[in-house]
Amino acid sequence: MLLWSQQTAGHQVALHAAESSTLDSDQLAWSLGTILRFQNDFQADLAQQDFISFALRCLFKQQTNVGIWRTGARLFHYLKSGNAYCYVFETFAVLLKSALIENRKEGIFLRDVLRPYAPRLLKLWRYAISTQTPVPGEGGMAWSSGHRATSKEPESWATASVFSYAECLRRLLGIWTREEAASQFKLSTLKASSGDAIHELSMRGATWSAQGKDAATQLMTLFVNPTRSSRTTDSLEPDSQPILPNHARGAILYGPPGTSKTSLSRCVARAIDWDYIELHASDFVADGLPNVQRTANGIFERLMELDRTVVLFDEIDELVRTREKEHDAFGRFLTTSMLPKLAELWKRSKVIYFIATNHISFFDPAVIRAERFDALIHVSPPSLNRKLTQLQSLLEGMSLTVASVALTHEEVEQALQCVGKACPKKAGSGADAAKHDSDDAGSDAPLPQACVLAKFLLMRWDQLQELASIIRVRERTGLNLRLDRRALEPALAELSDPSLRHCGPFREYARAIQYEQHDFSKECVWEVRGDIPGSETAQFRKAAGSFWYVFRGAFGELENLPRACRVVAPGVLQWQG
Repeated sequence: MLLWSQQTAGHQVALHAAESSTLDSDQLAWSLGTILRFQNDFQADLAQQDFISFALRCLFKQQTNVGIWRTGARLFHYLKSGNAYCYVFETFAVLLKSALIENRKEGIFLRDVLRPYAPRLLKLWRYAISTQTPVPGEGGMAWSSGHRATSKEPESWATASVFSYAECLRRLLGIWTREEAASQFKLSTLKASSGDAIHELSMRGATWSAQGKDAATQLMTLFVNPTRSSRTTDSLEPDSQPILPNHARGAILYGPPGTSKTSLSRCVARAIDWDYIELHASDFVADGLPNVQRTANGIFERLMELDRTVVLFDEIDELVRTREKEHDAFGRFLTTSMLPKLAELWKRSKVIYFIATNHISFFDPAVIRAERFDALIHVSPPSLNRKLTQLQSLLEGMSLTVASVALTHEEVEQALQCVGKACPKKAGSGADAAKHDSDDAGSDAPLPQACVLAKFLLMRWDQLQELASIIRVRERTGLNLRLDRRALEPALAELSDPSLRHCGPFREYARAIQYEQHDFSKECVWEVRGDIPGSETAQFRKAAGSFWYVFRGAFGELENLPRACRVVAPGVLQWQG
């Protein structure tokens, strides 16, 4: 079959190129359709790619002004009706289907090589509209192939062929529209192992928080696992809903600088094998302030055309600041214009989007309500265990022997509470007092020595090297070091970061914790691993080859998880029964 197809296609390409009076576009189309459907690996064969591209060029060059092709050799002969020929919509439905087979690597090349002919394919569809026939008594439309010269009545198979062609064309136009929209952004496909991405997310998202509420657990259970457990739709179906109504699709990631908010967004995209886009405030003002509304409209119009994409709005505090605190018209416009656009993007359920910010208190309350964002996730500095493990590793690399680690989470949290009690508050009354108490009251006051252990909480990952070097100088013997409060406090006092010498960052961190929330109507999904007895499977959901535990509730309420399960990683339970 393929040998015949290659020979016939080659013969017809030569006749078409020579504009021979004996060319047969039906023969070319069907032989080419057979090659595209059944021949493999031409995505890596440049000669075959050039042949296919040229063959399509020859084929579409013969399209007439009305949108069809002249008939070729007959297929067969009816004794009473005469000759029957190829029906153009059946031919092109078969041709287009080859580009719409999910997970077929040749499909990318086929969609790319067909894309320039979208206007010609639409011309064929307009011809279909012009030849439709009303169905008597049914109220619908149907088509006749013209095979039977003595009868022009609609035929079921011809109508099916037209609908098949229309369905293929609809899908291709949706894919091309999506790709055109994506090309306007700095799109990253981020192809990598999902397992590697989940591991990186688990490491970077192991943030300082109450048990069960670190950033990794929230991102895994609200975004990654729901997508992995419901991946049943064809990725080549542009009108599918990749996000179910009960699944989260938007969140604000907030926290101090350098806590991997951007990296975590990338990890989510890689973990679910979606594309990734970053947008910055500069993208909205790229054409100048007078054109900012038009620019914003264009950006969101393109975002509405995307699907299966993770979008990060990075450092766009200016776009969503509190309107009561904003005095210039530009800032008011950005806040006002963002609200309906975010709501529309949320309702489309096509993409997952995050906003990364260092200052959640600047945000307009209307922005962070339901149906714009499903969660406010506090991305705090790395957890106590991660920091202590890394610090121990750094010290041992400097020839220090760490005999024991005795610093507790409670000790550091107590030091943070000490900051709130020790830092003075500005005097005032009424609204002014409340404002000062919630804003920067006492922020410039020096950090009391009794609270210096709180620095370990706000330290960034890259600052652990400096802390290890300070400890190395102070511990000259290098033997049997006990990593506890007594050893850390003097070293923390010598850290060079000036921002950690004042009360402000610690007060802001304590306030930021209070903003963390999520929509309880959205499912939190945990993956369950292990040999689960058949009698116990009813409490789990089976999908995508795995078991999933689904609940709606607070992240810290781990007692709600099945008693026979143990948390072994963010978003992952191990059956222990």
